[in-house]
Amino acid sequence: MTYEATLRAKLFRGESLTADAATEPPGGKDFKSFAWSWFDVYVKANNRESEQVNKETVLRLHLVPFLGSKRLDEIGTLDIERYKAKKLESGLSAKTVNNHLMILSKCLRCAVDWNALKAAPKAKCLKAPPAKFDFLNPVESAMLLRDQVEPDWALAALMALRTGLRVGELLALEWGDIDLDKRIMTVRRSVRRGRVTPPKSNRDRYVTVSNDLANALMPFRKAKGIILHRPDGGYLAYTTALKALRRLCKRAGLRNIGWHTLRHSFASQLVRMGTDLRTVQEMMGHTDISTTMRYAHLSPSATTDAVNGLAMAEQREIQNLGQPVGNRLEIGPGSAEIPIAPSWLVSKQKRPLLAEVSDGRGDRD
Repeated sequence: MTYEATLRAKLFRGESLTADAATEPPGGKDFKSFAWSWFDVYVKANNRESEQVNKETVLRLHLVPFLGSKRLDEIGTLDIERYKAKKLESGLSAKTVNNHLMILSKCLRCAVDWNALKAAPKAKCLKAPPAKFDFLNPVESAMLLRDQVEPDWALAALMALRTGLRVGELLALEWGDIDLDKRIMTVRRSVRRGRVTPPKSNRDRYVTVSNDLANALMPFRKAKGIILHRPDGGYLAYTTALKALRRLCKRAGLRNIGWHTLRHSFASQLVRMGTDLRTVQEMMGHTDISTTMRYAHLSPSATTDAVNGLAMAEQREIQNLGQPVGNRLEIGPGSAEIPIAPSWLVSKQKRPLLAEVSDGRGDRD
Protein backbone atom coordinates (compact mmCIF):
# COMPACT_ATOMS: atom_id res chain seq x y z
CA MET A 1 0.00 0.00 0.00
CA THR A 2 2.85 2.41 0.79
CA TYR A 3 4.49 1.84 -2.62
CA GLU A 4 1.14 2.30 -4.36
CA ALA A 5 0.51 5.53 -2.44
CA THR A 6 3.95 6.80 -3.47
CA LEU A 7 3.23 6.08 -7.13
CA ARG A 8 -0.14 7.81 -6.92
CA ALA A 9 1.48 10.86 -5.30
CA LYS A 10 4.07 11.01 -8.09
CA LEU A 11 1.38 10.82 -10.75
CA PHE A 12 -0.58 13.56 -8.99
CA ARG A 13 2.50 15.81 -9.02
CA GLY A 14 3.37 14.97 -12.64
CA GLU A 15 6.61 13.16 -11.73
CA SER A 16 8.18 10.34 -13.72
CA LEU A 17 7.61 6.81 -12.41
CA THR A 18 10.77 5.42 -14.00
CA ALA A 19 13.40 7.59 -12.28
CA ASP A 20 15.73 5.60 -10.06
CA ALA A 21 16.01 7.65 -6.85
CA ALA A 22 19.00 5.59 -5.68
CA THR A 23 21.17 6.90 -8.52
CA GLU A 24 20.33 10.57 -7.87
CA PRO A 25 21.78 12.97 -5.31
CA PRO A 26 19.62 13.74 -2.21
CA GLY A 27 17.38 16.27 -3.94
CA GLY A 28 17.65 15.25 -7.57
CA LYS A 29 18.89 17.57 -10.31
CA ASP A 30 16.23 20.25 -10.29
CA PHE A 31 14.03 22.14 -7.84
CA LYS A 32 10.96 20.07 -8.66
CA SER A 33 12.48 16.72 -7.71
CA PHE A 34 14.24 18.15 -4.65
CA ALA A 35 11.12 19.96 -3.44
CA TRP A 36 9.03 16.79 -3.42
CA SER A 37 11.87 14.83 -1.86
CA TRP A 38 12.06 17.51 0.85
CA PHE A 39 8.31 17.28 1.34
CA ASP A 40 8.34 13.49 1.74
CA VAL A 41 11.42 13.37 3.98
CA TYR A 42 11.28 16.55 6.05
CA VAL A 43 7.78 18.05 5.98
CA LYS A 44 5.89 14.83 6.68
CA ALA A 45 8.17 14.03 9.59
CA ASN A 46 8.34 17.45 11.23
CA ASN A 47 5.16 19.38 10.44
CA ARG A 48 1.59 19.13 11.66
CA GLU A 49 -1.02 17.86 9.21
CA SER A 50 -2.41 21.36 8.58
CA GLU A 51 1.11 22.61 7.77
CA GLN A 52 1.71 19.65 5.49
CA VAL A 53 -1.47 20.44 3.55
CA ASN A 54 -0.44 24.09 3.24
CA LYS A 55 3.10 23.32 2.05
CA GLU A 56 1.89 20.69 -0.42
CA THR A 57 -0.57 23.19 -1.90
CA VAL A 58 1.99 25.98 -2.19
CA LEU A 59 4.55 23.68 -3.79
CA ARG A 60 2.10 22.15 -6.26
CA LEU A 61 0.29 25.31 -7.35
CA HIS A 62 2.98 27.99 -7.06
CA LEU A 63 6.63 27.21 -6.36
CA VAL A 64 7.12 24.10 -8.48
CA PRO A 65 5.38 25.49 -11.60
CA PHE A 66 7.58 28.61 -11.41
CA LEU A 67 10.95 27.13 -10.34
CA GLY A 68 10.53 23.43 -11.07
CA SER A 69 12.79 23.16 -14.14
CA LYS A 70 15.68 25.10 -12.61
CA ARG A 71 18.61 23.38 -10.99
CA LEU A 72 19.01 24.24 -7.32
CA ASP A 73 22.27 26.09 -7.95
CA GLU A 74 20.61 28.14 -10.71
CA ILE A 75 18.00 29.69 -8.42
CA GLY A 76 19.10 33.20 -7.52
CA THR A 77 17.77 36.32 -5.83
CA LEU A 78 16.53 37.66 -9.18
CA ASP A 79 14.37 34.55 -9.66
CA ILE A 80 12.83 35.11 -6.23
CA GLU A 81 12.14 38.78 -6.99
CA ARG A 82 10.46 37.77 -10.26
CA TYR A 83 8.37 35.23 -8.36
CA LYS A 84 7.25 37.93 -5.91
CA ALA A 85 6.32 40.30 -8.73
CA LYS A 86 4.36 37.64 -10.61
CA LYS A 87 2.36 36.56 -7.57
CA LEU A 88 1.53 40.13 -6.58
CA GLU A 89 0.41 40.79 -10.15
CA SER A 90 -1.84 37.72 -10.00
CA GLY A 91 -3.68 39.25 -7.03
CA LEU A 92 -2.10 37.47 -4.06
CA SER A 93 -1.56 39.57 -0.94
CA ALA A 94 1.89 40.46 0.35
CA LYS A 95 1.28 38.29 3.41
CA THR A 96 0.44 35.26 1.23
CA VAL A 97 3.55 35.79 -0.91
CA ASN A 98 5.65 36.04 2.25
CA ASN A 99 4.25 32.68 3.38
CA HIS A 100 5.40 31.21 0.05
CA LEU A 101 8.87 32.70 0.56
CA MET A 102 9.13 31.15 4.02
CA ILE A 103 8.42 27.70 2.55
CA LEU A 104 10.91 28.24 -0.26
CA SER A 105 13.60 29.47 2.14
CA LYS A 106 13.16 26.47 4.44
CA CYS A 107 13.32 24.11 1.47
CA LEU A 108 16.55 25.65 0.18
CA ARG A 109 18.13 25.73 3.66
CA CYS A 110 17.47 22.01 3.90
CA ALA A 111 19.18 21.63 0.52
CA VAL A 112 22.25 23.28 2.05
CA ASP A 113 22.06 21.03 5.13
CA TRP A 114 21.79 17.96 2.91
CA ASN A 115 24.79 19.02 0.78
CA ALA A 116 22.63 19.43 -2.32
CA LEU A 117 23.35 23.17 -2.48
CA LYS A 118 26.33 25.27 -1.37
CA ALA A 119 24.42 28.40 -0.34
CA ALA A 120 20.77 29.46 -0.39
CA PRO A 121 19.80 32.75 -2.08
CA LYS A 122 18.29 35.50 0.04
CA ALA A 123 14.51 35.84 0.00
CA LYS A 124 13.54 39.30 1.23
CA CYS A 125 9.97 39.45 2.53
CA LEU A 126 7.53 42.07 1.32
CA LYS A 127 6.19 44.79 3.60
CA ALA A 128 2.73 43.71 4.63
CA PRO A 129 0.14 45.55 6.75
CA PRO A 130 -0.75 43.98 10.10
CA ALA A 131 -3.36 41.25 9.81
CA LYS A 132 -6.88 42.37 10.66
CA PHE A 133 -9.14 40.26 12.83
CA ASP A 134 -12.77 40.31 13.87
CA PHE A 135 -14.10 39.82 17.39
CA LEU A 136 -17.37 40.04 19.28
CA ASN A 137 -17.95 42.63 21.97
CA PRO A 138 -19.60 41.52 25.25
CA VAL A 139 -23.10 42.44 24.06
CA GLU A 140 -22.72 40.43 20.85
CA SER A 141 -21.32 37.50 22.85
CA ALA A 142 -24.38 37.56 25.09
CA MET A 143 -26.68 37.61 22.04
CA LEU A 144 -24.93 34.54 20.62
CA LEU A 145 -25.15 32.62 23.90
CA ARG A 146 -28.86 33.29 24.35
CA ASP A 147 -29.84 30.75 21.68
CA GLN A 148 -32.52 28.30 22.82
CA VAL A 149 -32.94 26.35 19.56
CA GLU A 150 -29.57 24.54 19.79
CA PRO A 151 -28.49 24.82 23.43
CA ASP A 152 -25.69 22.28 22.91
CA TRP A 153 -24.03 24.52 20.34
CA ALA A 154 -24.66 27.58 22.50
CA LEU A 155 -22.74 25.71 25.19
CA ALA A 156 -19.93 25.05 22.70
CA ALA A 157 -19.82 28.77 21.90
CA LEU A 158 -19.66 29.55 25.62
CA MET A 159 -16.70 27.18 25.97
CA ALA A 160 -14.88 28.96 23.12
CA LEU A 161 -15.63 32.45 24.47
CA ARG A 162 -14.50 31.60 28.02
CA THR A 163 -11.38 29.56 27.18
CA GLY A 164 -10.02 30.89 23.88
CA LEU A 165 -9.45 27.35 22.59
CA ARG A 166 -8.77 26.80 18.91
CA VAL A 167 -11.60 24.92 17.23
CA GLY A 168 -9.48 21.75 16.86
CA GLU A 169 -8.67 21.87 20.58
CA LEU A 170 -12.32 22.46 21.42
CA LEU A 171 -13.53 19.49 19.36
CA ALA A 172 -10.85 17.24 20.89
CA LEU A 173 -11.64 18.19 24.50
CA GLU A 174 -12.59 15.27 26.76
CA TRP A 175 -14.26 15.19 30.17
CA GLY A 176 -11.04 13.89 31.66
CA ASP A 177 -9.37 17.19 30.66
CA ILE A 178 -11.64 19.27 32.92
CA ASP A 179 -11.59 19.41 36.71
CA LEU A 180 -14.81 21.27 37.49
CA ASP A 181 -14.14 21.21 41.21
CA LYS A 182 -10.76 22.95 40.85
CA ARG A 183 -11.94 24.98 37.84
CA ILE A 184 -8.98 23.89 35.68
CA MET A 185 -8.98 22.73 32.05
CA THR A 186 -5.97 21.01 30.46
CA VAL A 187 -5.52 21.43 26.70
CA ARG A 188 -3.72 18.26 25.61
CA ARG A 189 -4.72 17.60 22.01
CA SER A 190 -6.25 18.91 18.82
CA VAL A 191 -8.20 17.18 16.07
CA ARG A 192 -8.31 17.84 12.33
CA ARG A 193 -10.11 15.64 9.82
CA GLY A 194 -10.49 12.99 12.49
CA ARG A 195 -6.77 12.86 13.23
CA VAL A 196 -5.63 13.68 16.76
CA THR A 197 -2.40 15.66 17.24
CA PRO A 198 -0.77 17.65 20.06
CA PRO A 199 -1.82 21.32 20.42
CA LYS A 200 -0.23 23.83 18.07
CA SER A 201 2.45 24.75 20.63
CA ASN A 202 3.26 21.02 21.10
CA ARG A 203 2.80 21.34 24.87
CA ASP A 204 -0.04 21.10 27.35
CA ARG A 205 -1.50 24.33 28.67
CA TYR A 206 -3.86 25.06 31.52
CA VAL A 207 -6.90 27.32 31.34
CA THR A 208 -8.99 28.51 34.26
CA VAL A 209 -12.66 27.55 33.95
CA SER A 210 -14.98 30.47 34.68
CA ASN A 211 -17.85 30.03 37.12
CA ASP A 212 -20.55 30.41 34.46
CA LEU A 213 -18.87 27.82 32.22
CA ALA A 214 -18.47 25.39 35.15
CA ASN A 215 -22.16 25.79 36.03
CA ALA A 216 -23.16 25.22 32.40
CA LEU A 217 -21.04 22.05 32.11
CA MET A 218 -22.01 20.54 35.47
CA PRO A 219 -25.35 19.00 34.36
CA PHE A 220 -23.61 17.16 31.50
CA ARG A 221 -20.62 16.02 33.54
CA LYS A 222 -19.28 12.53 32.70
CA ALA A 223 -16.32 10.46 33.80
CA LYS A 224 -14.88 10.15 30.30
CA GLY A 225 -15.57 10.68 26.63
CA ILE A 226 -15.47 13.55 24.16
CA ILE A 227 -17.47 16.58 25.31
CA LEU A 228 -18.63 17.70 21.84
CA HIS A 229 -19.19 14.56 19.81
CA ARG A 230 -21.18 12.88 17.06
CA PRO A 231 -24.13 10.63 17.96
CA ASP A 232 -21.77 7.64 17.76
CA GLY A 233 -19.35 9.32 20.18
CA GLY A 234 -16.72 10.18 17.57
CA TYR A 235 -15.09 13.50 16.76
CA LEU A 236 -17.18 16.16 15.06
CA ALA A 237 -16.03 17.52 11.70
CA TYR A 238 -15.02 21.17 11.46
CA THR A 239 -17.63 21.81 8.74
CA THR A 240 -20.36 20.55 11.08
CA ALA A 241 -19.21 22.92 13.82
CA LEU A 242 -18.94 25.86 11.41
CA LYS A 243 -22.45 25.38 10.02
CA ALA A 244 -23.81 25.20 13.57
CA LEU A 245 -22.08 28.45 14.53
CA ARG A 246 -23.46 30.16 11.42
CA ARG A 247 -26.97 29.07 12.47
CA LEU A 248 -26.43 30.59 15.92
CA CYS A 249 -25.26 33.85 14.30
CA LYS A 250 -28.27 34.01 11.97
CA ARG A 251 -30.77 33.54 14.80
CA ALA A 252 -28.95 36.11 16.94
CA GLY A 253 -28.93 38.66 14.12
CA LEU A 254 -25.11 38.72 13.99
CA ARG A 255 -22.74 38.71 11.03
CA ASN A 256 -21.32 35.36 9.93
CA ILE A 257 -18.20 34.49 11.90
CA GLY A 258 -15.92 31.48 12.32
CA TRP A 259 -14.85 29.69 15.47
CA HIS A 260 -11.51 31.50 15.42
CA THR A 261 -13.44 34.77 15.84
CA LEU A 262 -14.55 33.48 19.25
CA ARG A 263 -10.89 32.87 20.13
CA HIS A 264 -10.12 36.47 19.09
CA SER A 265 -13.08 37.61 21.18
CA PHE A 266 -11.71 35.86 24.27
CA ALA A 267 -8.35 37.62 23.96
CA SER A 268 -9.78 40.99 22.93
CA GLN A 269 -12.22 41.17 25.82
CA LEU A 270 -9.51 40.18 28.30
CA VAL A 271 -7.22 42.97 27.07
CA ARG A 272 -10.03 45.53 27.08
CA MET A 273 -10.66 44.68 30.74
CA GLY A 274 -7.03 45.46 31.53
CA THR A 275 -5.51 41.96 31.65
CA ASP A 276 -1.75 42.18 31.05
CA LEU A 277 -0.48 40.78 27.77
CA ARG A 278 1.80 38.18 29.37
CA THR A 279 -1.20 36.59 31.06
CA VAL A 280 -3.17 36.67 27.82
CA GLN A 281 -0.22 35.07 26.02
CA GLU A 282 -0.18 32.19 28.50
CA MET A 283 -3.94 31.66 28.33
CA MET A 284 -3.96 31.74 24.53
CA GLY A 285 -0.99 29.40 24.21
CA HIS A 286 1.03 31.80 22.05
CA THR A 287 4.67 30.78 21.73
CA ASP A 288 5.76 34.34 20.91
CA ILE A 289 4.54 37.49 22.68
CA SER A 290 4.55 39.28 19.30
CA THR A 291 1.47 37.25 18.37
CA THR A 292 -0.32 38.53 21.49
CA MET A 293 0.76 42.11 20.78
CA ARG A 294 -1.83 42.36 18.00
CA TYR A 295 -4.38 42.93 20.80
CA ALA A 296 -2.33 45.65 22.54
CA HIS A 297 -4.18 48.54 20.87
CA LEU A 298 -7.38 47.46 22.61
CA SER A 299 -5.94 48.54 25.96
CA PRO A 300 -5.34 52.32 25.59
CA SER A 301 -5.58 53.08 29.32
CA ALA A 302 -1.86 52.55 29.93
CA THR A 303 -0.79 55.09 27.30
CA THR A 304 -3.55 57.50 28.34
CA ASP A 305 -2.37 57.43 31.95
CA ALA A 306 1.21 57.84 30.80
CA VAL A 307 0.70 60.98 28.71
CA ASN A 308 -1.66 62.53 31.25
CA GLY A 309 0.99 61.90 33.87
CA LEU A 310 3.40 64.27 32.12
CA ALA A 311 1.56 67.38 33.34
CA MET A 312 1.27 65.90 36.83
CA ALA A 313 5.02 65.23 36.90
CA GLU A 314 5.72 68.84 35.89
CA GLN A 315 3.52 70.15 38.68
CA ARG A 316 5.28 67.95 41.25
CA GLU A 317 8.67 69.21 40.10
CA ILE A 318 7.49 72.82 40.32
CA GLN A 319 6.27 72.30 43.87
CA ASN A 320 9.62 70.75 44.84
CA LEU A 321 11.69 73.57 43.28
CA GLY A 322 9.97 76.72 44.54
CA GLN A 323 7.02 79.08 44.25
CA PRO A 324 5.62 80.51 41.02
CA VAL A 325 5.62 84.27 40.56
CA GLY A 326 3.27 85.28 37.75
CA ASN A 327 4.16 83.08 34.84
CA ARG A 328 7.72 82.42 36.08
CA LEU A 329 9.21 80.23 38.76
CA GLU A 330 11.31 81.81 41.51
CA ILE A 331 13.75 79.16 42.74
CA GLY A 332 15.83 81.17 45.22
CA PRO A 333 18.15 84.15 45.74
CA GLY A 334 20.69 84.52 42.96
CA SER A 335 19.04 81.86 40.82
CA ALA A 336 17.67 82.38 37.35
CA GLU A 337 13.94 82.37 36.86
CA ILE A 338 12.43 79.81 34.48
CA PRO A 339 9.07 80.05 32.71
CA ILE A 340 6.36 77.64 33.87
CA ALA A 341 3.97 78.22 30.95
CA PRO A 342 4.19 79.55 27.39
CA SER A 343 3.40 83.23 27.18
CA TRP A 344 0.56 82.66 24.72
CA LEU A 345 -1.23 80.60 27.37
CA VAL A 346 -0.82 83.33 29.99
CA SER A 347 -1.79 86.27 27.80
CA LYS A 348 -4.17 85.50 24.95
CA GLN A 349 -4.14 89.16 23.90
CA LYS A 350 -0.43 89.09 23.05
CA ARG A 351 -0.62 86.15 20.62
CA PRO A 352 -3.51 84.76 18.56
CA LEU A 353 -4.53 81.13 18.68
CA LEU A 354 -2.61 78.77 16.42
CA ALA A 355 -5.68 78.26 14.26
CA GLU A 356 -5.69 82.00 13.47
CA VAL A 357 -2.02 82.20 12.42
CA SER A 358 -1.33 82.11 8.68
CA ASP A 359 1.71 83.04 6.67
CA GLY A 360 -0.02 82.45 3.36
CA ARG A 361 1.88 79.23 2.62
CA GLY A 362 -0.70 76.77 3.92
CA ASP A 363 -0.49 74.22 6.72
CA ARG A 364 2.78 72.41 7.30
CA ASP A 365 3.62 69.39 9.46
